Amino acid sequence: MIRSIFFACIFLLVPLFTLAQTQAESTSLDPQIIKGIDVTQERKKLEQQKMHTNDLFKNETKICYSKFAVNDCKATAKQKNITTLNEIRRQEIILNDIERKKKAGDAIDRYEEIMSFEKALENEKNRQKLLDAQYERQQNLKKKQEDAEKKKQDESSNIQNKNAQIKSVQDKEANQDQKINNAGSERSKYEKKLLDAQEHKKSVLDRNASRRDTPSDPLPIPGQPTKSP
Repeated sequence: MIRSIFFACIFLLVPLFTLAQTQAESTSLDPQIIKGIDVTQERKKLEQQKMHTNDLFKNETKICYSKFAVNDCKATAKQKNITTLNEIRRQEIILNDIERKKKAGDAIDRYEEIMSFEKALENEKNRQKLLDAQYERQQNLKKKQEDAEKKKQDESSNIQNKNAQIKSVQDKEANQDQKINNAGSERSKYEKKLLDAQEHKKSVLDRNASRRDTPSDPLPIPGQPTKSP
Protein backbone atom coordinates (compact mmCIF):
# COMPACT_ATOMS: atom_id res chain seq x y z
CA MET A 1 0.00 0.00 0.00
CA ILE A 2 2.76 2.41 0.99
CA ARG A 3 4.71 1.55 -2.14
CA SER A 4 1.64 2.26 -4.30
CA ILE A 5 1.20 5.64 -2.65
CA PHE A 6 4.90 6.44 -3.09
CA PHE A 7 4.85 5.64 -6.79
CA ALA A 8 1.66 7.63 -7.15
CA CYS A 9 3.46 10.61 -5.60
CA ILE A 10 6.38 10.15 -7.94
CA PHE A 11 4.02 9.96 -10.91
CA LEU A 12 2.32 13.17 -9.85
CA LEU A 13 5.56 14.99 -9.09
CA VAL A 14 7.29 14.23 -12.41
CA PRO A 15 5.17 16.79 -14.37
CA LEU A 16 5.84 19.31 -11.62
CA PHE A 17 9.60 18.80 -11.83
CA THR A 18 9.43 19.08 -15.62
CA LEU A 19 7.42 22.31 -15.39
CA ALA A 20 9.79 23.65 -12.73
CA GLN A 21 12.79 22.88 -14.91
CA THR A 22 11.16 24.58 -17.88
CA GLN A 23 10.13 27.60 -15.82
CA ALA A 24 13.54 27.86 -14.16
CA GLU A 25 14.91 28.53 -17.60
CA SER A 26 12.21 31.14 -18.28
CA THR A 27 14.75 33.93 -18.27
CA SER A 28 16.23 32.50 -21.45
CA LEU A 29 12.91 31.65 -23.08
CA ASP A 30 11.53 33.54 -26.01
CA PRO A 31 9.08 36.20 -24.79
CA GLN A 32 6.44 34.66 -27.02
CA ILE A 33 6.73 31.37 -25.03
CA ILE A 34 6.29 33.26 -21.77
CA LYS A 35 3.25 34.98 -23.25
CA GLY A 36 1.82 31.55 -24.07
CA ILE A 37 1.82 30.40 -20.42
CA ASP A 38 -1.56 30.75 -18.69
CA VAL A 39 -0.51 31.90 -15.21
CA THR A 40 -4.00 31.55 -13.71
CA GLN A 41 -4.35 27.98 -14.95
CA GLU A 42 -0.88 27.07 -13.69
CA ARG A 43 -1.71 28.49 -10.26
CA LYS A 44 -4.80 26.32 -10.13
CA LYS A 45 -2.69 23.27 -10.97
CA LEU A 46 -0.20 24.11 -8.21
CA GLU A 47 -3.03 24.53 -5.69
CA GLN A 48 -4.42 21.14 -6.69
CA GLN A 49 -0.96 19.59 -6.35
CA LYS A 50 -0.53 21.21 -2.92
CA MET A 51 -3.92 19.83 -1.77
CA HIS A 52 -3.09 16.43 -3.17
CA THR A 53 0.29 16.43 -1.42
CA ASN A 54 -1.33 17.33 1.91
CA ASP A 55 -3.90 14.55 1.43
CA LEU A 56 -1.09 12.08 0.76
CA PHE A 57 0.71 13.23 3.89
CA LYS A 58 -2.41 12.71 5.98
CA ASN A 59 -2.96 9.23 4.53
CA GLU A 60 0.67 8.24 5.04
CA THR A 61 0.55 9.51 8.62
CA LYS A 62 -2.51 7.36 9.33
CA ILE A 63 -0.77 4.35 7.83
CA CYS A 64 2.26 4.97 10.04
CA TYR A 65 0.14 4.25 13.15
CA SER A 66 -0.29 0.69 11.93
CA LYS A 67 3.45 0.14 11.78
CA PHE A 68 5.94 -0.73 14.50
CA ALA A 69 8.22 2.30 13.90
CA VAL A 70 5.52 4.94 13.98
CA ASN A 71 7.76 7.94 14.61
CA ASP A 72 10.23 7.06 11.87
CA CYS A 73 7.39 6.51 9.39
CA LYS A 74 5.81 9.84 10.38
CA ALA A 75 9.16 11.63 10.05
CA THR A 76 9.72 10.13 6.62
CA ALA A 77 6.22 11.12 5.48
CA LYS A 78 6.67 14.61 6.90
CA GLN A 79 10.02 15.10 5.18
CA LYS A 80 8.58 13.91 1.87
CA ASN A 81 5.65 16.32 2.31
CA ILE A 82 7.99 19.21 3.10
CA THR A 83 10.16 18.38 0.07
CA THR A 84 7.13 18.24 -2.22
CA LEU A 85 5.65 21.49 -0.84
CA ASN A 86 9.02 23.21 -1.17
CA GLU A 87 9.12 22.14 -4.80
CA ILE A 88 5.62 23.45 -5.30
CA ARG A 89 6.63 26.69 -3.61
CA ARG A 90 9.65 26.93 -5.89
CA GLN A 91 7.35 26.53 -8.87
CA GLU A 92 5.08 29.26 -7.47
CA ILE A 93 8.07 31.59 -7.20
CA ILE A 94 9.01 30.79 -10.80
CA LEU A 95 5.39 31.33 -11.81
CA ASN A 96 5.39 34.70 -10.03
CA ASP A 97 8.52 35.62 -11.94
CA ILE A 98 6.85 34.58 -15.19
CA GLU A 99 3.79 36.63 -14.26
CA ARG A 100 5.93 39.70 -13.63
CA LYS A 101 7.69 39.18 -16.92
CA LYS A 102 4.35 38.75 -18.69
CA LYS A 103 3.12 42.01 -17.16
CA ALA A 104 6.37 43.70 -18.10
CA GLY A 105 6.09 42.24 -21.59
CA ASP A 106 2.48 43.41 -21.85
CA ALA A 107 3.57 46.84 -20.67
CA ILE A 108 6.34 46.84 -23.25
CA ASP A 109 3.89 45.72 -25.89
CA ARG A 110 1.50 48.50 -24.92
CA TYR A 111 4.36 50.95 -24.92
CA GLU A 112 5.50 49.72 -28.32
CA GLU A 113 1.94 49.96 -29.60
CA ILE A 114 1.69 53.51 -28.28
CA MET A 115 5.07 54.36 -29.74
CA SER A 116 4.12 52.73 -33.02
CA PHE A 117 0.90 54.74 -33.06
CA GLU A 118 2.74 57.93 -32.15
CA LYS A 119 5.36 57.14 -34.77
CA ALA A 120 2.61 56.59 -37.32
CA LEU A 121 1.08 59.92 -36.29
CA GLU A 122 4.49 61.59 -36.53
CA ASN A 123 5.04 60.03 -39.95
CA GLU A 124 1.61 61.23 -41.03
CA LYS A 125 2.39 64.71 -39.70
CA ASN A 126 5.70 64.72 -41.54
CA ARG A 127 3.98 63.48 -44.70
CA GLN A 128 1.35 66.21 -44.32
CA LYS A 129 4.09 68.79 -43.78
CA LEU A 130 5.80 67.62 -46.98
CA LEU A 131 2.49 67.81 -48.85
CA ASP A 132 1.81 71.27 -47.43
CA ALA A 133 5.32 72.43 -48.34
CA GLN A 134 4.93 71.00 -51.84
CA TYR A 135 1.51 72.69 -52.20
CA GLU A 136 2.96 75.97 -50.95
CA ARG A 137 5.81 75.73 -53.47
CA GLN A 138 3.31 75.05 -56.24
CA GLN A 139 1.18 78.00 -55.13
CA ASN A 140 4.24 80.26 -54.97
CA LEU A 141 5.33 79.12 -58.42
CA LYS A 142 1.80 79.65 -59.74
CA LYS A 143 1.69 83.13 -58.19
CA LYS A 144 5.09 84.00 -59.67
CA GLN A 145 3.88 82.86 -63.09
CA GLU A 146 0.66 84.85 -62.70
CA ASP A 147 2.62 87.91 -61.54
CA ALA A 148 5.02 87.54 -64.47
CA GLU A 149 2.10 87.21 -66.89
CA LYS A 150 0.36 90.21 -65.32
CA LYS A 151 3.57 92.22 -65.48
CA LYS A 152 3.96 91.25 -69.13
CA GLN A 153 0.38 92.28 -69.84
CA ASP A 154 0.87 95.53 -67.92
CA GLU A 155 4.03 96.29 -69.86
CA SER A 156 2.23 95.52 -73.12
CA SER A 157 -0.68 97.69 -72.02
CA ASN A 158 1.70 100.47 -71.02
CA ILE A 159 3.43 100.25 -74.37
CA GLN A 160 0.07 100.41 -76.13
CA ASN A 161 -1.01 103.37 -73.99
CA LYS A 162 2.29 105.11 -74.62
CA ASN A 163 2.01 104.48 -78.34
CA ALA A 164 -1.57 105.77 -78.22
CA GLN A 165 -0.38 108.89 -76.38
CA ILE A 166 2.42 109.41 -78.91
CA LYS A 167 -0.04 108.96 -81.76
CA SER A 168 -2.45 111.35 -80.06
CA VAL A 169 0.31 113.95 -79.72
CA GLN A 170 1.35 113.36 -83.32
CA ASP A 171 -2.25 113.69 -84.45
CA LYS A 172 -2.57 116.90 -82.46
CA GLU A 173 0.65 118.22 -83.97
CA ALA A 174 -0.53 117.19 -87.43
CA ASN A 175 -3.87 118.93 -86.83
CA GLN A 176 -2.04 121.97 -85.58
CA ASP A 177 0.19 121.97 -88.63
CA GLN A 178 -2.86 121.50 -90.80
CA LYS A 179 -4.55 124.42 -89.06
CA ILE A 180 -1.43 126.51 -89.51
CA ASN A 181 -1.28 125.52 -93.17
CA ASN A 182 -4.96 126.24 -93.56
CA ALA A 183 -4.53 129.56 -91.82
CA GLY A 184 -1.63 130.40 -94.14
CA SER A 185 -3.64 129.38 -97.14
CA GLU A 186 -6.61 131.46 -96.00
CA ARG A 187 -4.32 134.41 -95.36
CA SER A 188 -2.84 134.02 -98.82
CA LYS A 189 -6.32 133.94 -100.25
CA TYR A 190 -7.26 136.95 -98.22
CA GLU A 191 -4.16 138.85 -99.26
CA LYS A 192 -4.81 137.90 -102.90
CA LYS A 193 -8.38 139.05 -102.63
CA LEU A 194 -7.20 142.22 -100.98
CA LEU A 195 -4.61 142.72 -103.73
CA ASP A 196 -7.19 141.94 -106.40
CA ALA A 197 -9.56 144.41 -104.80
CA GLN A 198 -6.86 147.04 -104.69
CA GLU A 199 -5.96 146.41 -108.31
CA HIS A 200 -9.63 146.48 -109.25
CA LYS A 201 -10.09 149.71 -107.36
CA LYS A 202 -7.00 151.20 -109.06
CA SER A 203 -8.26 150.06 -112.42
CA VAL A 204 -11.62 151.64 -111.78
CA LEU A 205 -9.96 154.83 -110.66
CA ASP A 206 -7.68 154.86 -113.67
CA ARG A 207 -10.58 154.26 -115.98
CA ASN A 208 -12.59 156.95 -114.37
CA ALA A 209 -9.66 159.34 -114.59
CA SER A 210 -9.22 158.49 -118.25
CA ARG A 211 -12.81 159.25 -118.88
CA ARG A 212 -12.51 162.60 -117.27
CA ASP A 213 -9.48 163.53 -119.41
CA THR A 214 -11.14 162.53 -122.72
CA PRO A 215 -13.76 165.05 -124.15
CA SER A 216 -17.15 163.55 -124.27
CA ASP A 217 -19.10 163.36 -127.51
CA PRO A 218 -21.77 166.02 -128.03
CA LEU A 219 -25.26 165.17 -127.25
CA PRO A 220 -27.15 163.92 -130.25
CA ILE A 221 -29.42 166.33 -131.99
CA PRO A 222 -32.96 165.26 -132.01
CA GLY A 223 -33.92 163.86 -135.32
CA GLN A 224 -30.38 163.11 -136.39
CA PRO A 225 -29.01 159.56 -136.52
CA THR A 226 -26.69 158.53 -133.74
CA LYS A 227 -23.09 157.78 -134.67
CA SER A 228 -21.87 154.40 -134.06
CA PRO A 229 -18.78 154.33 -131.97
